[in-house]
Amino acid sequence: RMERVFTLLPACLIVSINAQCDVSFPEQEISYISSNPSSSFVYYLGNQVSSATQCKDACQDINYLCDAQQKHSYSYMDGGSWSHDADQCTVNINDPGNDHGSLVLLTPNIASAEYIIDVNLRITSGGEGGLVFGASQASYPGVFLTISRYNNKMYFGSLTSSGWRLWPGVNTKSISRNVDYAIRVHKLSSGHWRAYLDGDLVFSSSSSYHMLDSSAFPDNYVGVYAWLGAVTFNSLRLSFSNSSEEETVCSGYQFNSATSACFGYYGTDYAALYDSLSPNTNFDSGIISTTCQPITTAPTTKIPTPSGSASSSKNGISDRDLLLSIIIVLVSCGCFCAAVLFFVWSRNKRIEQEQRAQHAQPK
Repeated sequence: RMERVFTLLPACLIVSINAQCDVSFPEQEISYISSNPSSSFVYYLGNQVSSATQCKDACQDINYLCDAQQKHSYSYMDGGSWSHDADQCTVNINDPGNDHGSLVLLTPNIASAEYIIDVNLRITSGGEGGLVFGASQASYPGVFLTISRYNNKMYFGSLTSSGWRLWPGVNTKSISRNVDYAIRVHKLSSGHWRAYLDGDLVFSSSSSYHMLDSSAFPDNYVGVYAWLGAVTFNSLRLSFSNSSEEETVCSGYQFNSATSACFGYYGTDYAALYDSLSPNTNFDSGIISTTCQPITTAPTTKIPTPSGSASSSKNGISDRDLLLSIIIVLVSCGCFCAAVLFFVWSRNKRIEQEQRAQHAQPK
């Protein structure tokens, strides 16, 4: 029936649009990514994935530890040291236990008023490990939060232009050495925040004393932190209640099947990505357009066809891309026809109802 055709219309439109947002390029390299590893938009994401699909997932859920050596914005070592394993995506901090501890800032300056931080860590020796947030690239690192193996507490404190403050600790479950722990901090738009350990709520700020006031904490960098011990950090991730506020949105990815190396691109220069596509059997790549623009709006240069793949058409577009374009056009035409048919049916139905109403009136 016409009603069923009409209900399919939104779905048809979604299919025809979204098909253009996420395009994979098997056996093709994006040399723009390969040749710019130090770019602020290109992140190395380790070699612990085994497919382009997993590389894409890593790109869309970035672990900020993976490219820490090149992308960290600030580090403060109070007599300590830090090291980085890019392939394993881990950071190690060894702090001797002086006044302020040691930290490495790893994220962009977060613009969103509300965000969630997830850190996975392991205390390999000594006492405390955690994170720092609301931080600045200066002498005043912000708010720190640690879990302590010495007395099974979660500690908080801050260092601002007003000086150093240590807040009372909160009891936690037993903290052991060489055990992975998950710490989550949910920073609210009000400036208050909540802290979790392995999914359990441990602390929720309620007074202005604990708030992240923008005058005292003007920036929102996030990093890893340790005091009086050696700590291995396995992951540092951000998430947002509104996806439009994400700091680093994956626009492209590239997986090297020979080395399992994965790279993500977080810029918006789609022209550079399309222009630098080239055949390479060791690579599987993908381009994700957040604006859902058709592929035909990409650069007018021809996208090379990998050797051994389907033959190219005369205008330089591969048969696979040509088939995809034909399918998109057909689906779009079908949706348009469905809309026209529904309009005609509705009009005829209205005329029929009006005629019945006229006949029903007494003469």
